[in-house]
Amino acid sequence: MEYVRRWPWVGQQEWHDVLFIHWSVPFEILRTHVPAPFILETHGEKSWITVILFQAKNTRLRGMPSKISYPSFLQMNIRTYIQFGGEPGIYFFSVDVNRLLIMAAAKGILQLPYELAEMKFKKSKNQLLFKSKRKKGDYPLPSITANYQPSTLKIPNQQGTLPYWLTERYSFWMIKGNKIIKGPLSHVPWELFDVSVDLEMSNMIPFIPANYLQEKPLVHYAQSIHAYLHPFEQIGINGGLF
Repeated sequence: MEYVRRWPWVGQQEWHDVLFIHWSVPFEILRTHVPAPFILETHGEKSWITVILFQAKNTRLRGMPSKISYPSFLQMNIRTYIQFGGEPGIYFFSVDVNRLLIMAAAKGILQLPYELAEMKFKKSKNQLLFKSKRKKGDYPLPSITANYQPSTLKIPNQQGTLPYWLTERYSFWMIKGNKIIKGPLSHVPWELFDVSVDLEMSNMIPFIPANYLQEKPLVHYAQSIHAYLHPFEQIGINGGLF
């Protein structure tokens, strides 16, 4: 994907043992949960919601040596796919992490929907376990358990394919006050693999009717990627572009 970054990157992070879990959901259900300035995108006349589980490592600002990187932590994102001003990107419904400092800083500075959760990750040979239970929220507390086993079968990820559309996204969008903000990212293209997943969820995406989440999801695995965050850009005000 070609994209232009206005300024050089300012922060970096590695994402490891990344599990993508995708469901197709009727457009009209998701549309009511995405702010009006953003266009909810579809692929094959379907809109999509995705849960992503991963380990974040080597989080640091530009110029900082790796030995003083922020300690590794676990993260779970729930997102959908939008565009604004003709540029595709991601809209986050929630971002769960297991470190209080990350949650407090990101929620305060970015005003993204960060939540604190008890999380566990275990890797034994080729078998991986990721568990998360949010510390606060509606009862029952949102929770997820994923046992996953990647294979060596690569998933085609060329432009025009659904995996490409779901994963090759280089901006996330948010509304801060009355401002529309873009968070630009850059990284090499994803190398995706087939993966088998045993999944249990409770109240994780409460605004989606359960019958859609009980369908077999589309799943992908990526071993790791090195991502860079660029300075945020104010693209418009709530109501349109500048």
